[in-house]
Amino acid sequence: MRKLFVAKDKQTSKSGRSSLFCWNPRGHLLAVATFQESVKQSTVVLYNRQGEQTNQVSISDAEQREFDSMGQAKTISHIEWDSRGEKIAIQCKNSSIISIWSTTTGEMYKVELGVKHSATFITWHLTQPILAIGTDKGSLILYNDDRKQKVVLVGYHSKALTCSAWSDEGFLALGSTDNQVSIMRPKVGTEEGEESQLNKMALKGEPISIAFAPIARKESSVAPGIVRVSINVNRRSVYLLDIKKEEGKSTTSTPKHSEIVVEDNYGRILVHSWYREQYIVAGTDTGYIMIMSTETNQNTKHVHPFRFFRDPISDLSVSDTCSLDVSYQAGTRKENNVPENAGKQTKSVLACCGSRNVLILDITKPSAAVEIMSHTLSNVSEGRSKSSDAGKGAGKRRGSLHRWAAGSGAGDTVKESGNCEHLCWTSDGQIISVSSQDGSVHSLLVSLPIVGASCVSRIAYLTSLAEVSIVDIHEGESQAKSKTNVMISSSGDMDSKDSQDNAQKQSLLSCSILANIKTETEPSFCALGPSHVAVALNNECWFYSEETSGMPQLHLDYITSIESICLNSKHAAVLSEGRIHLHRIGAHGAVGNEDMGKNEIILPGNSGSSIMSVAMTENFLIAGTGSGSICYWLVNDPSSGMSWDEDSSNDSDPSQSNLVPPPQINEYRHGHKQEDLLGNRGSTTINSAIVDDEYGSPRKISSSQYAISSIVPNASGTHLLFSDVRRQVFFFNAVNDQVLPILPPAGTNFVFQQNRDMAPVDDMSSSKATKMVPSILWDIDDPNVFIVFAERTHGESLAFGNKHQTLSDSNNNGFIAVYVYVPTSTSGSEIKLAGMHALRSLPGKPLLLSKGFLIFLTGSVNLERVLLDTHKHIMAKYSLQQVESKKGRNMVLSTSANASKHDRLVGYEFDQHVALNHMEEAKEIAMLSRDRSMWITFASQALSTLNIDMAILGYRMAGDSSKASALSRLRHVEDKHLLAGHALLVLGESMNKNDRSVVEIAESYFFRSSEPKAALEMHIDLKNWERALELADNVTASDMEKANINKQHASTLELRGEYQAARRAYDIAINLFGSCLPRRESQGFQGTLGFGDRDLEESINAEFGSDFDDYGRAMREGDSGAAKDNNGEGELPADEVSVQEVEDQIKVCKGGIARCIIHLGDVEAGVQIALELAQEQEGSMNNNEAAYKRKMDMFQDFAIILEEAGHLIEAAEMHHVCGNVEQAATLFVKSKQFDKAKPLMTQVMAPSLHQVFAKSMEMRGDYQLALSSYQRANDSQSLVRLYLSNNSIKNTHKAFAIVRQTKSLESAKLALQYCLDKGDHEGQTEMLVILGRINEAMELAIVHNTVDALVSNIKNSEAEPQVYLQIAKYYEQHSQFLKAGMMYETCCKSASLRPNLAENLVPSGDFYAEESTNGSISEFIDACNNSAVHFYLKDGTSEAIDSAIALVGRVRSSSQIAQVVDWLADQTQSTSSAASKEGARHLFELHIALGDLVRAAHVACVLSRQEQDMGNYKLAHEQVHHAYCELSGELRKQKLQTEDSSFGANDKAENENPNAERLVDASKSKVSGSPGRGSSKASSEENVLSELLRQLVVLHSYVLVKTYVKVGDHLSAARLLVRVSKHISKFPAHIVPILTSTVIECQRAGLKWAAYEHASILMRDPDYRSQVAPTYKRKIENIIRKPDPALKLAKAQKEEGGEAAAIGDSSGEDAKELLSKCPNCGSIGSEYDLQCQHCKIMVPFCSASGKRMAAEDWGVCKSCSFPFRCSSMRALFDKGETRCQLCHTSLGTDALLPLPFTKDLLQV
Repeated sequence: MRKLFVAKDKQTSKSGRSSLFCWNPRGHLLAVATFQESVKQSTVVLYNRQGEQTNQVSISDAEQREFDSMGQAKTISHIEWDSRGEKIAIQCKNSSIISIWSTTTGEMYKVELGVKHSATFITWHLTQPILAIGTDKGSLILYNDDRKQKVVLVGYHSKALTCSAWSDEGFLALGSTDNQVSIMRPKVGTEEGEESQLNKMALKGEPISIAFAPIARKESSVAPGIVRVSINVNRRSVYLLDIKKEEGKSTTSTPKHSEIVVEDNYGRILVHSWYREQYIVAGTDTGYIMIMSTETNQNTKHVHPFRFFRDPISDLSVSDTCSLDVSYQAGTRKENNVPENAGKQTKSVLACCGSRNVLILDITKPSAAVEIMSHTLSNVSEGRSKSSDAGKGAGKRRGSLHRWAAGSGAGDTVKESGNCEHLCWTSDGQIISVSSQDGSVHSLLVSLPIVGASCVSRIAYLTSLAEVSIVDIHEGESQAKSKTNVMISSSGDMDSKDSQDNAQKQSLLSCSILANIKTETEPSFCALGPSHVAVALNNECWFYSEETSGMPQLHLDYITSIESICLNSKHAAVLSEGRIHLHRIGAHGAVGNEDMGKNEIILPGNSGSSIMSVAMTENFLIAGTGSGSICYWLVNDPSSGMSWDEDSSNDSDPSQSNLVPPPQINEYRHGHKQEDLLGNRGSTTINSAIVDDEYGSPRKISSSQYAISSIVPNASGTHLLFSDVRRQVFFFNAVNDQVLPILPPAGTNFVFQQNRDMAPVDDMSSSKATKMVPSILWDIDDPNVFIVFAERTHGESLAFGNKHQTLSDSNNNGFIAVYVYVPTSTSGSEIKLAGMHALRSLPGKPLLLSKGFLIFLTGSVNLERVLLDTHKHIMAKYSLQQVESKKGRNMVLSTSANASKHDRLVGYEFDQHVALNHMEEAKEIAMLSRDRSMWITFASQALSTLNIDMAILGYRMAGDSSKASALSRLRHVEDKHLLAGHALLVLGESMNKNDRSVVEIAESYFFRSSEPKAALEMHIDLKNWERALELADNVTASDMEKANINKQHASTLELRGEYQAARRAYDIAINLFGSCLPRRESQGFQGTLGFGDRDLEESINAEFGSDFDDYGRAMREGDSGAAKDNNGEGELPADEVSVQEVEDQIKVCKGGIARCIIHLGDVEAGVQIALELAQEQEGSMNNNEAAYKRKMDMFQDFAIILEEAGHLIEAAEMHHVCGNVEQAATLFVKSKQFDKAKPLMTQVMAPSLHQVFAKSMEMRGDYQLALSSYQRANDSQSLVRLYLSNNSIKNTHKAFAIVRQTKSLESAKLALQYCLDKGDHEGQTEMLVILGRINEAMELAIVHNTVDALVSNIKNSEAEPQVYLQIAKYYEQHSQFLKAGMMYETCCKSASLRPNLAENLVPSGDFYAEESTNGSISEFIDACNNSAVHFYLKDGTSEAIDSAIALVGRVRSSSQIAQVVDWLADQTQSTSSAASKEGARHLFELHIALGDLVRAAHVACVLSRQEQDMGNYKLAHEQVHHAYCELSGELRKQKLQTEDSSFGANDKAENENPNAERLVDASKSKVSGSPGRGSSKASSEENVLSELLRQLVVLHSYVLVKTYVKVGDHLSAARLLVRVSKHISKFPAHIVPILTSTVIECQRAGLKWAAYEHASILMRDPDYRSQVAPTYKRKIENIIRKPDPALKLAKAQKEEGGEAAAIGDSSGEDAKELLSKCPNCGSIGSEYDLQCQHCKIMVPFCSASGKRMAAEDWGVCKSCSFPFRCSSMRALFDKGETRCQLCHTSLGTDALLPLPFTKDLLQV
């Protein structure tokens, strides 16, 4: 709200009097009454809406001037406009004369009251020219202004009348100081002028003011026929009276009444007014606004107080016509919470004033009144004129217009004005005027009429009542002509915070004002061109240029009212009364109304139909007529740049020009023609002459029903949208006259309303009454996008929605449908719905659409823009954020959740680009996203719009190479019909177009293309043979193609079971294939079938015509030239189709005929044809594999058909021919042709078939063949039956072997019966065990002494414990102790598996003196184990002792260990050496079994030492090797078992058996006198193993000597003997031989020092010397006596106490040994030194050479796992030694390859 103007005369008195004022009912004139103190004169001045003084009248004539008793001039006390707004009634204070001034004629006349009373009030009737005048004596005077009659009514009130009010129905209410109120209904027009008093009521106090409620609405709760009156009584309460309209004259009736009392704390009621018919609004002297409900039955609060002022409220008024943008409240925009009723709306608002403030309140919800805007009154300094103040008051737009501070004009000198007194609205609710105590009247602009227009990116709109501003949304501030900017704000909120943040920059736009144009009047609508703006009011039009924004360039008056105006750069088209006035507005335009006829053209002529709508582009004038035509006139030629009237106009004298009409270049008649860009898509009901009415019956539509109500062209005018009077919208392409219907989305209808740009018309009859147009806008930046406003259909749900747009809000009844025009697509040119935008209300008038931003003009002098939902993700530019994120500029996407959300938003952006057909932008997003689903969508959309290159790119990026390859062949296709057909097939999606499938649509496109044969190829590819045959003749297909189609069709018919039709189709194909053969090949051709079937030939000719009959006759006569098809084309040249190919196809067809004949029942004929074909195939195969395969396939088909027909023998023969032996044998057997089946059975694998054949052979007595078939069928029962029962082939051994192998119960029963018959007790026992009848078998075995047979068949503890217990007792009684022990052990195993069956079982033996029947399972098992050990030891054999040791090692029971230890102790102390050794061996095994590796190693060492002492080195070597392998294996197991435990296996054994170690220690002491447990535990297991390994090294070195001596490697033998000699004490029986061998081998190897030393040892000891063999004694003595000189020197040095020279020195010892790296640490050492001097480990030795192992030459024996050097083993291999030198296992050559070394290999 802002100040418009201030009405205040310069001579106005400064005595504090306020001016009287009122607006006329039409709202265009303001009457202000003032009193000039200087001249003692009262004046009434008229102002227009711009604040300009238009007229005035002074009450100064002598006959009209009256003076009061003091001699002062009487001032005006009241002025009132009549209902027509033409006359003003003027009442002076204390005067008996009422003056009436006619503002139209200027006449002033008076009405004398005729009584000596003064007038107290005057009020006009609301619809009639009747003036009611009240007097101070209680009289009422009614004056009829038309008849100039007055009626005086007296006697109704005894005191002065103080207040009155007229109702809309003509009731008059009067209030008097006599505390009474009367309500009457004057009889207007009667001669008598009498009145009927309806009601009169006494009140509690004086009535201050009276008001009638407005007429009740239909939905109101007020009963019909009730008139409601409110009375302010004594300023304390409000009386409500309900008057019935039907009541007659009655002076005593009391109307129904009620009272609303205001509490004292709210103050006294000063003014009140009605809001609707249910609420009363009152203002109090304490500043409260009281909204009182008049409904007595409401549950809500009765009075709603609101305090907006601290001073008294001087006046208030409700306006029902004020149009406000209620999205603003108190000057602040609610950006994030727009009210539901946001937008430009006409509603009831309350204006109130108090002190110097004026407030506008929204009282839509009486319980929550909201302040909309406010204003503070102020004065402008005296030096400024009204006109300049008015112009300044109508200043530029501001972003917030609802609260203005005092003195809003820039540079104004402000001083306080008086307090507000009264206020008054204009009838349209746009202006409110307020009077103040200083005599001034302030007129405030509350809202403006929505007047605006657009041209491309420019907008012209009304910014004040007489000012139009022009802005360009595409020009920035730097390019503007004005430095004043206007902010276009965003209307509506975003769906998400991200969307709001991303699109906020695009939601606010600062546009510069290009021009501000002062208009001559307040326009009702305007138009904008490239350089001009036009404003119009009624029949006047003013044209302004943007360059000169002052005076109008052209002012024209038309005869009738202007309906619409269109402008381009040179011309203006004005629509008035169905005619277009076209004239120039440039330099050669008309300059006045006197030259209008000479400089304008009226279109159409007199003969043309009336124009209902008009539009104009730069080149075209477009009009829609009432007859349904759309006409195009060329006003500017784009090729020459000249307009049509430039040649005909006279530049020197415009008045002499004689214009001719512009050329009409196109006319489309709506309702008579509709074509598709890609051809006719079928008739529609929209434009046909016959349509269905609402009941489904056809009716004729007249041409007037196709009248064009509106047209909206695009910028160039080539495309336009139009609607007809049936309220249907269409798209029109002016290039080809194509019309496409635009259907509203499901669940909505398009919004049609009266044209906003049409001037107000009083008479809306005829065509104007039906001119309802939709709201349509083209996007100025996206030429194929447009929007249409829609609304929800009542009672229907909205069906549109997608993954990022859901329109399910029931509050959204308004929608904006966004459409995209697709020029070329697989459906032709089409209009696609891109999406919808929901609107709760329309913010204002839509002016322009740019990149999805819809710009509205609101009633609050604001431009607002809304970002449509179909563009919000596009404008947010999520993909651009992704690029910035990759560059490191945006860190929001760092988390996976944000990235996932961002990817989803990018997907929404992509989907919106695709929906709007923005393929380039969609491609860029898909490139960034790399999402396969995006590329598939992109490719499908591109292909649907026939953008082949884009589709190929999309399918390639999606990885669909097949579609990309298929489309690459279409890249250069220019025929769009052909391209559309192929694209449809690639898409393969259903298109619901007149219920036709994709194939039908593609076929129609192919037929209209340059290659109609593509339709035939399509049906061939899709195997639609029937349709292909129909099209073959239409597209001139060749005979070969027709023949192939018939062949494929016949094959399809055959599969469907239509054999007769398939036979005919095959015959037709044979004829057509025959026509493709050259004459030499076709001579003698039989035509049709070629098998003499004349009946079939006649039936074919009867069905398909005589063409084939003539054709076959011509072929038989050898005239190939006559054999032509219906199109006159002959056979194909022989070089195009090979003769062999044609003959093969003919044979295929003949095979098909043979199959059909067989199906039809003539098997013999069919088989005959097949055999003939087989002979032909054999003669033509010539080792051709393809021909052979075709033959096999054909015979297989024949076989299947014969089999289905029940001809099994023939089918079997066919199967045999084609190699299907198993099926042939099956059919032979099934048909009982066993002789034919015999040779085939060996190739059959099916057991069931062999079983059937075997039974048949058995019945025929061929038992050998039956046995063979039973074996192939795995029928063991039949085999056993034959072997046992048939004497000719009887073989019991085979029968029993089959039973044992198969375990078949049925076979076992047969064998059992046989054994019973023969008395074979062992066989009976075995069969009973197989049958599971073990108890019977045991009883039988005991009786007949066949227990061994029973035991041999009971394995793996499969019997019950009592069985084994009974057998054990049996063996015990028969002194078979080993078997008894085994049975006791097996009984333990069975009992542990079946604890419930072992209850109450007690084993016998020495351990139980008496039997117990209550033992537990654990006790029973322990007793069985004790018994088993007992009987094992009692047996005493090696096998038994081993079994006892294994049992003890597994169970580890102390009692059992004690038994075994005691027994072994006795054995080792035996005098027999063999028994002692055997006992020691068993003791070693016991230690191994118990896991005591240390003691086991000691025992092994002792045993080995004993053997060495006796000279059994080889046996000792084997024992040490065996012991080491077992101990090392057990040690590895224990380490693996104890990796995750804290105690070792030995500790665990100790915990379980605390006496085991003690018993073993005792036994060991008995055996060898070795230390007990304490000393054995002192050395670790690893040390014991190391000792054992050292012993093994020495023994193995001794064994290797013989090998190396044998192969002649004396050096290696000498080195090994030197190692053995160092441990010569371990070889006591052979000390001298070993030393002798050492001396000899060292001498041979050249190790003279070693030979000398060992020879010295031999000769130094007399015992040794005597034992040396005489053969070697002399030689050894010579070595000592005659040493080498170097040896003497070394000996002398050694005797002197020094060390010998270094090894290898010429004066020292022998040449040093070769060096080798330690595999563990890599240090260097002698290769025969196994102890590493650096890491102190014992390096594994080579089993082949005795040397230390080398990491790079590591090999392992797979048998004993000992390592060897591959090079050493390879050397032995070369000498014939191919076995491992330790375990003597043969090695393969693959074992000689070195293994990758790891340190795990060091653990041998």
